Amino acid sequence: MCLILSSDRPRNSTYATESGHILYQVDNPCKTFSEGTATICKAVWPFQGQFVFYGQIEFHAFHSTRLRFNGFEVSVNNYFHKAGLFSMDKIFRASDGKEYRWKLETNTLKLVRNEGNKLEVAKFKESKPSFGPFSKGRPASLEVEPSVEQILDEIVLTFIYCHKLKEDNKKSTEIVMNAATSVS
Repeated sequence: MCLILSSDRPRNSTYATESGHILYQVDNPCKTFSEGTATICKAVWPFQGQFVFYGQIEFHAFHSTRLRFNGFEVSVNNYFHKAGLFSMDKIFRASDGKEYRWKLETNTLKLVRNEGNKLEVAKFKESKPSFGPFSKGRPASLEVEPSVEQILDEIVLTFIYCHKLKEDNKKSTEIVMNAATSVS
């Protein structure tokens, strides 16, 4: 399944199927660097424009971000665990009982099973601009393997959090690099 995002900002976007059915609406009215609450609403079958609350991610700069979904609230420090001392990857156990790892790499964000062959099950593709007849653009998308569609809600929720984490890390790195070059 390929979910097409309506914007380049996963925290302020709709997520639609390739046939145009909007499955999720995500709204985060706060535009600050580290704060704000992203609210995720999920389409009600048969996709006629009705949505219900699914979850929220309450981002915090100075204490742990909170996740609210499926009727409970948990800090990200209790929901995820890190893959290692120097790794940015985030590991979680989904409702299907399996462990998954969001790989927060420099140029990609992908979800793999955290056991066995580390099979890739979801991948974010950033939008690409169009350059006339030479290069066709594409919107941002989240590609999800059929084998994990039963945990799609959790994938979307954790993707939004991990995308923000990756963005914040990129901004922090840019600030450090700019400071280092201005000192030289």
